[in-house]
Amino acid sequence: MNLNDIVGDRVGPMLNPAHVGELVREGKDRVDWNVIETAARLRCERGTLLRLRNENAGVSADIALALENVGLGTAEH
Repeated sequence: MNLNDIVGDRVGPMLNPAHVGELVREGKDRVDWNVIETAARLRCERGTLLRLRNENAGVSADIALALENVGLGTAEH
C-alpha cells in the first residue's frame, strides 16, 4: 500500500520548485555580474551569496527583497 492508495485523487503531483541558488546563478550570468558585484548589489557578504548560489543555504527575507530589487527574482511568497 502506498500514499496514493490511501488518499486517492485528493493529492496532486508534488511540486519541486527550483532552489533560489539556481535562480541567482542564472540571473547573475544573464546580467554578467561577478560574485563580488552581485553581493555588493544585494548588500550581503560574498560568503553568504556563495552559500546561497551553491544551494547550501536558504534565502532570508532580506535577501529575497534584495533579489527582487535588483531584478533577479520576486519576494512574492
